Amino acid sequence: MKLSELVAKVPGVKFSGPELSLEISSLADDSRQVEPGALFASLPSSSGQNPDRARYEAQALAQGAVAVLRATEPRLAWAKICANYYGRPADKLKMAGVTGTNGKTTTAFLIKSILDDAGMHSAMLGTVGHYIGKRRLPAANTTPGSLELTRLLADAVKEKSVAAVMEVSSHALAQFRADGCSFDAAAFTNLTQDHLDYHKTMAAYMKAKERLFSLLKTGGAAVVNLDDPAWKAMVRVRKAGTRLISYSATGKKADLLARDIDFSARDTAFNLVWKEKKHAVTLPLPGRFNVSNALAAIGVAIGLGVELDAAIKALKKPQLPPGRFELVKGGQDFNVIVDYAHTPDALERLLKTAREITAGRLILVFGCGGDRDRGKRPLMGALGAKLADLCLITSDNPRSEDPEAIIEEILTGVPANRGEIQTVLNQPDRAKAIIRALRLAKKGDSVVIAGKGHEDYQIIGTARNHFSDQETARTALASLKAK
Repeated sequence: MKLSELVAKVPGVKFSGPELSLEISSLADDSRQVEPGALFASLPSSSGQNPDRARYEAQALAQGAVAVLRATEPRLAWAKICANYYGRPADKLKMAGVTGTNGKTTTAFLIKSILDDAGMHSAMLGTVGHYIGKRRLPAANTTPGSLELTRLLADAVKEKSVAAVMEVSSHALAQFRADGCSFDAAAFTNLTQDHLDYHKTMAAYMKAKERLFSLLKTGGAAVVNLDDPAWKAMVRVRKAGTRLISYSATGKKADLLARDIDFSARDTAFNLVWKEKKHAVTLPLPGRFNVSNALAAIGVAIGLGVELDAAIKALKKPQLPPGRFELVKGGQDFNVIVDYAHTPDALERLLKTAREITAGRLILVFGCGGDRDRGKRPLMGALGAKLADLCLITSDNPRSEDPEAIIEEILTGVPANRGEIQTVLNQPDRAKAIIRALRLAKKGDSVVIAGKGHEDYQIIGTARNHFSDQETARTALASLKAK
């Protein structure tokens, strides 16, 4: 493709004259992966800085790049260039995007289940992996960078996918990663504290989320949660000609309204009111927050043209994500629940849901990740102490931080008189904390292991070591049973 075709209608690019006739045979945003004939983009880091740009560009040119990107806003330009190079694959798919602090993964899985069941074969990109055709590819980020994202969507088109479902993170939106896409439906789940190490303020965090709704196609559907006041910010940026579908699990006057909610440890039933008619819904997931996720998925499906009855039918046996209120079974007479909850809001919802299905004590194992939003640590410590009967504070992914120091920050949120209410224990070794919690559990109790969910690794320093909460729990349960 000629460079002139590649940068057509891309704002802020600074190519001119003879440069525009250059033939571009590949794209690269990593100087180590440059091939002869490439257009290379040295993109700013997450902080917006790029002090090594000249060195990376020199390396790319030495390896055969024929041009380097110059643009006013390089990340935005790059997203649109990638889309042009791969033939704008998002325009050939029914595109659904999901954003929000919590619930993105479960909602995306439910949407994919509905679409597939309705005959709209779909790809899915998200936290636990990228699903293209029959392949599951590992995901380094919830939302890939623009180049990888566009390649994946192009692969989905080749695999005859009709639709694509994407979790769209705030980082991705702030960095324009999805700006080469336009969406037929966009869903907002909720907005609670997370990622302030990156966004700095809740206002900036919310503004990043809003961006998804500015990417809606004319005629597209904005699906928003009326139970979260941030929904108003999401819809204020949508273009004229887009459709609004609202939902509520708490009785607010919404297009999709859940009533008569009843759930057990394994499933949930509720009545869905849509256009003044009731429809019975059964979902194999517990918790009011999963009712919200289901409503969001149904709203997106309606926005993409799926009949309501077909969506409800698909939710009876959906594809479910790993590590989201996942029950671990080993013949024990108490519940063991693994969940990804790693924000204050998600932890609170998780513990309240677990409490409702627990006859005995609620035992919690959790920690907080290193090199991430430190402000949520004492908040989560306070929640653990308040909502669990026994709380074992342990290590998550400490990264470059001292695990003991992270635990101490979590403990600052725990009341000084906690011993009069419940027990809080400090156990930095995550495996030992899980084993200890299971040994302490009795009939009717629930052990909740929070924070890592689907992750099968633990990052200590720069090392990524194999570690799975589920595997650790199953091994411990087998040992307890043998004894």
